[in-house]
Amino acid sequence: MATAVEVPDARPYLAEVPALTHRIASIASVALLVSAVAACDQGAGGLRGAWLQADDCKRIGESTRYEPFDMPLEFASITQRLDTALIRMSPSSRLIGKGDQVAVTVNAVEPVNEGIAGGGSFVLRLAADGSGDAHLTLTLLGRCTHAAQALAAEGTLTLYEYGWQRGARVRGEMAFDLVDRRSGAVVGEGFVGEFDFESLTGSPWTAFSPHDYR
Repeated sequence: MATAVEVPDARPYLAEVPALTHRIASIASVALLVSAVAACDQGAGGLRGAWLQADDCKRIGESTRYEPFDMPLEFASITQRLDTALIRMSPSSRLIGKGDQVAVTVNAVEPVNEGIAGGGSFVLRLAADGSGDAHLTLTLLGRCTHAAQALAAEGTLTLYEYGWQRGARVRGEMAFDLVDRRSGAVVGEGFVGEFDFESLTGSPWTAFSPHDYR
């Protein structure tokens, strides 16, 4: 006599297929977006220093010395409002609060454009107290657990190309020492760097004013 075998109803599992398909599609979309950003060859640059003393970097009350200091630059965000420009460069497109970065504020763009047009370059003086033509700060939010130091540059920034609208280029070089603005002490020396980037708009390149794409 044949024995009856009970087969579980497969239909409840079929109800999960649309949800699973949606999850797979969502994951694939995110992966494609990340790949597109990573594959974008915006340009490159680098920043190197003879040494940098980073207080409270890994632990509060302790100091970490980088000798030498080295930071590749693979991402740039260029924003201009009226006659003031903000150039932010970092090793990646990570969120502002999660990566090492160089931030440059140029107080007046018009003289820069005139100087480049007339002589091929324009030199801006960097002053830690904000009295220069531009203000450059270094923030160690990637390699440091804590980033309490206010690291500002004393030196020069030379621009050979500048533009903030989509497709324009920003190209230049920098040379400076670093000062802790809280104490006025020199905490890094012999910094030199260069950069050459295409200005792009949209996320993640336009960090503060996504409505103003041109």
